[in-house]
Amino acid sequence: MNLQRSSPPVDVLIVRTRLQALIAKEMIRTGAISRNYVLLRHYWNDRLEDHFSVNALYDDLARDALETADLYSGRGVLFNLRILFRYCRKAMLSGGVVFSAGFAFLPLVMILRLLRTLRFHSFDDGRANVLADSFYFQPHERNKLSVANITYKLLSWQGPASYLRRRTSAHYTIYPGLDNVVDSQLLHVVSIGWNALFHPDDESQIDDKMRIVLLGTVIEDMKDKQSVRSFIEEIRAFADVHIIHPRESDEALLAGGVRLVSPAESVISRLSCHDRVFVYHFASSSLIGFADDPNVVDIDLLNVKFAPGLAISMIER
Repeated sequence: MNLQRSSPPVDVLIVRTRLQALIAKEMIRTGAISRNYVLLRHYWNDRLEDHFSVNALYDDLARDALETADLYSGRGVLFNLRILFRYCRKAMLSGGVVFSAGFAFLPLVMILRLLRTLRFHSFDDGRANVLADSFYFQPHERNKLSVANITYKLLSWQGPASYLRRRTSAHYTIYPGLDNVVDSQLLHVVSIGWNALFHPDDESQIDDKMRIVLLGTVIEDMKDKQSVRSFIEEIRAFADVHIIHPRESDEALLAGGVRLVSPAESVISRLSCHDRVFVYHFASSSLIGFADDPNVVDIDLLNVKFAPGLAISMIER
C-alpha cells in the first residue's frame, strides 16, 4: 500500500502498554487520532512478554490500521530508527501526526529532531505523567562516558523527556484536574468508561463481595525486590484477590494470583459500586482516577517500609 497516495493525513500511533492501547482506542473513536493510521507496537524484547489480553488490544488496533510494524527497545537504536523514519516521514509528508505516550524513547527524539516539521502529540503513560518526581519531569542525568550517553546529551542536554515535553503540541489525558507533563493549556481530556471494560471472561474470577484487592507488579522492575515479595506474600494471605500484572513472569507469584482480561480499573470500579474496597498496590496508575471516590481506599505499598504484620494493621485502621 502506498500511504503517500492517501488523500487524508496519515497518523502514526505508538503503543506499549494496555493503558496506552485503551487510551488510543478512545482517541480513535473520538477522532483525535485519524482512522488512517499506522500502528507501531512497542515491546521491550519480544511479543510474548505481555499477557494475551494486552496483545488482543494491539490486535484490535492493528485490524483497522493501514499498516502495522513492531519496535523493540532491546534491539538497539538503528533497528528502531529505520522503522520510525519510514512511517514518520510519510506522516510528515501527508500532514499527519505521530502519537506516543512514552517520553523516554531515544529513537523518537532522533526522528523528531530530523523531521523538523513533523507534528507530535502525546498521551498519558500512567503515574509518570502526574507525579512531579517522576523521570518524565526531572532532567535525565547521564554522567557515564559512553556513545549512548553522549548521543542523549547531543540531542537533548536534559534527556528525551525534556525534549518531548517541549515538542508536543497537544497532550491527551485521562487525569483531568491534575498537573501533567505539559502546560495545562495543551491538555485534552479523554474519558474512559471503566465499568464497560469489565470482560465477561472474568466473571468467575471476581466476586462483587470482594473487599480487599492486591494489584501485582513486575518484580524485576523493583529496586527492593525482597521487600516487594514480602509484602505480596503477607497481603495474599488475607486478600480476596491478587491480580497479576500483565508482564509478570515470576512462577511463584503467578501461582497465587489471577490473570484477568479486564483492566484493573474496571475491577476497582465494579467493586466500589457495591461497598468500600481496599486496594493494595505498588505505585499503580490504576488508582489515580479513584482519588475522589470515598469507596476506594488507596494503599500504595511503595510509600511504607515493610514490617511483619504491617499490611494487616493498615487495613484495621
